[in-house]
Amino acid sequence: MIPYLSEKFKILSLFSIVLVIYIHMYYTEGESYKTLSFIEGLIGGSIGKIAVPLFYFISGYLFFLKAEKGITAILAKMRKRIKTLLVPYLLANTLTFIFYVILNILTQIIPPLDKVVNFKVLSWMHLNIVEILHHIYCGPIAFQLWFVRDLILIVIISPLIFLWLKKILAINSSAWWTIIIAWVPFVCLFLIGYISLFWGLLWVSAGGIFAISKKISLTTSNISTIKALLLILTTLSLCLMNALHILPTYLSSCIPFIGVPAIWILYDKFSKGIHLSNLLISEMCSYTFFIYLIHEPILNIFKKLPLLISRSELCMIISYLIIPLIFCICAIYLGRLLKSKMPKFYHVYTGGR
Repeated sequence: MIPYLSEKFKILSLFSIVLVIYIHMYYTEGESYKTLSFIEGLIGGSIGKIAVPLFYFISGYLFFLKAEKGITAILAKMRKRIKTLLVPYLLANTLTFIFYVILNILTQIIPPLDKVVNFKVLSWMHLNIVEILHHIYCGPIAFQLWFVRDLILIVIISPLIFLWLKKILAINSSAWWTIIIAWVPFVCLFLIGYISLFWGLLWVSAGGIFAISKKISLTTSNISTIKALLLILTTLSLCLMNALHILPTYLSSCIPFIGVPAIWILYDKFSKGIHLSNLLISEMCSYTFFIYLIHEPILNIFKKLPLLISRSELCMIISYLIIPLIFCICAIYLGRLLKSKMPKFYHVYTGGR
C-alpha cells in the first residue's frame, strides 16, 4: 500500500471517529427544540451516516490486502485480529463495567451523579453469571463496541467471504458490478433481521474487492472535478433534506452509498497540504482507536454536565458543537499520558495501535 493511501486511511478514520462522537452527542433532552434537532440531524444524523460504512470499508480493504496466498493468508490475519480486535473488545467492556460499578456506588453518595449514568449495573446483581456476562460482552456494555463485535463476527466468516469475492472477481472485474453481485448473499441477513451485520458485510466486502482485485485501484481517480462536485453536492443535499425530515427513510439509508465515494473523492481533490508529516495531524491520527474505545461512557458524562447548569436550547446547541472537539482533545491527552506512563497496558488496550 502506497504511503498516500495509508495516510488517507488514517486521516479519514480520524474524520470518521469525530463524526461518531457527534452521533453519540445526541441530546434526547432537547428533542422538542427545532434548531437543535436540525443541527443534530444534519451533523450526527445525516453526515454521520458516512462514518461507520467508511470504517467498515477501510477495515475490509486492510483485512483482505495482500491475500495472494489465499486461505493461508486469511487465517494468519484472523489470528492477528485476536490481538487487534478481540482483546481490546474484552478489555474495554470489562473496564467499562468496573467504571459503571464505581459510578453507581458514587451515585448513592452523590445523588446528582445519577443523571449522568447510563447503566444501573448494581441492579444486575440478582441475575445469574451468564446473564451478567451477556449484558457486559454481548450487549455490549460499552455500546459503541457493537461495531467491533460485528467486525469480529465478520472476521470469523472471512474465509467464506474471501472465497466468494475471488469467485465473483473471476467472473466480472468491473468494480461496481462486482460489488453489487457480491452483496447478493448478504440480503438474507437483512431479511431475517440482522441489520447491523448486513451493513457491515456490505462495506467490508466492498473494501475486500478493491484489495483483492488486480484491475481495480483505490489510488487513482479519473473522475472530473465537475463530477466530483456534483457527487459532493448531492450528498450534502440528501443530508440537508434528511435533517429537515423531508427525505423518505429508504432514501436516507442511501446517503452512505453516495457519501462514502463523495468523501473519498473530496479528499483526493482538496487534500493538498494535509499530510501526516504535519506533526499535529499525525499525533491526532495515532489516537483514533483509543478515542473510539473510551468515548463511552466518558462522553456521556461530558455532554450531561452542562445540563446541570442549564437545559436551554442555546446551551445544548453550544454544547453539541464544541463538546465533541473538547472531548477529542482530552482523549488524546489521556492517550498520550497512558502511552508514556503505562506503555504495556496502552499497547494491549489498543491492540498494538
